Amino acid sequence: IWGFIEDLFNVGGILSYKRGEVNSAASSSRRNSDRTLEIRQNVGRKMDGIIYCNGTQKELGAVEIGKTDQGDTGTKALLDGRKLSKVLKDMLDVLSLKCRKEEVRKDIRTYGFLISGTRIEFLSCSIFEGRYYRITRERTLDFPARKENASRL
Repeated sequence: IWGFIEDLFNVGGILSYKRGEVNSAASSSRRNSDRTLEIRQNVGRKMDGIIYCNGTQKELGAVEIGKTDQGDTGTKALLDGRKLSKVLKDMLDVLSLKCRKEEVRKDIRTYGFLISGTRIEFLSCSIFEGRYYRITRERTLDFPARKENASRL
């Protein structure tokens, strides 16, 4: 699965994908927002992979992978879904702070991929009405067995 995901995002030089237990810088930034010298620094949530913009190294999305598919109500799917949602919100906060134009800010989205066994679920996080966050479960597909079938993703 790892090689397939890397090939998917490391195309064209615009995006890059870092795999493994990767700390989210956006999550770390939120966790340390009230930090002083007396308080120990917190690391960000660890994700199975993070998608970056090559030019700015800003985090645009995250990946969580589970070995087996336990369905929508499985403990792993529920916990990873909540963790992924929180990290996508933190990433969106960092991106929207860098954007000064309100009309552009409302269109910014971060994306998450929750992979369980052979199932892949696409999530997006956006700002709704200027102050609310909306996590949308875009769609769920069976993971393609071969790289050539990835075009339908």
